[in-house]
Amino acid sequence: MARIFMTGFEAQSIYVCDWIRNSPEINTGTKRTGSASVYVNGSEGIGNSLSGSPSEIFLRIPHYYSSAGYYTAVFLSLYDRDEANQLTFMYNKATNLVEVRRGDEGGTLLATGSIACPPGAWYCHEIHVVIDNSVGEVETKVDGESDIDIDSTDTQATSYSEVTKFLLGLDENDRNAAGYYDDIAINDTTGSDNNSWIGRGGIYGLFPEGAGTYTDFTPSAGANWQCVDEKPPNDDTDYVQSGTVTDQDTYEMEDLVPVVGGVTAVQWLARAKLESAGAGNFQRLIRYSGADYNGGDLAVDVSYKYFSEIFDTCLDGTAWTIAKVNALEAGMEIS
Repeated sequence: MARIFMTGFEAQSIYVCDWIRNSPEINTGTKRTGSASVYVNGSEGIGNSLSGSPSEIFLRIPHYYSSAGYYTAVFLSLYDRDEANQLTFMYNKATNLVEVRRGDEGGTLLATGSIACPPGAWYCHEIHVVIDNSVGEVETKVDGESDIDIDSTDTQATSYSEVTKFLLGLDENDRNAAGYYDDIAINDTTGSDNNSWIGRGGIYGLFPEGAGTYTDFTPSAGANWQCVDEKPPNDDTDYVQSGTVTDQDTYEMEDLVPVVGGVTAVQWLARAKLESAGAGNFQRLIRYSGADYNGGDLAVDVSYKYFSEIFDTCLDGTAWTIAKVNALEAGMEIS
């Protein structure tokens, strides 16, 4: 599977990410697609770990640039396993051009783009990086136009030729480019799908709108689907629960808002915890075309956490279409 991360913050929670600095905020007014974005300002940052510690990745980072920090205007940083900077992407405050630096915002300037990105607008940054001491690469696009293209260079600032985490904004006071982020997606180069440039598409959140085939879980009140359709989630106020192995709950999901176009990946997302201390597991369950597709065991504890899985192709191995997405039921099974 080559899509290794994606979020449009459609759950309207910052906790869909696992690396949070200070207090970024969900915003439902200024968004690129779907229902929400995240606002990062000043000393705030939000990002995530990347599975596999890849040395080569493609990123889509749409950013509404609202203002520069006091010192610099960083909008993206890539890190190794020790949370040391590999590459930093920032706007030059004087010219509004994109710069890429090896290391942190004070590191070696590798290249400067030619497309100005003044504050007050959305910019879709597509970025391709290869981390290496000698044959490293950095390519960028702004709204589909090529901006930076360097190769056979040193892009490795640390001891490891990898990207293990990314951060939007920067966790130092007044160092980042304040603004909104939406429709984040990252590909590695494995597999036969989603292994290259991502494109300028968007991410739409689909929430339960009716009961599915299975209704084994007990709702806190009302119908099962009505207890899991909140955005943001209200945790212990509305929920479904079960302690019986093989119990299943699935939901009819909303249809996609776009009625034409392609679908490159679909993500299953759930938020769960144990009712009391102990051990317990559940599995992803998606029902499509009369068949059930279960995932592996997911261990829960007494704190709410998000669990996710990305599918580059439809569950039956064919390419995604809008009709196939609209036909899904999504839910979970106690294991």
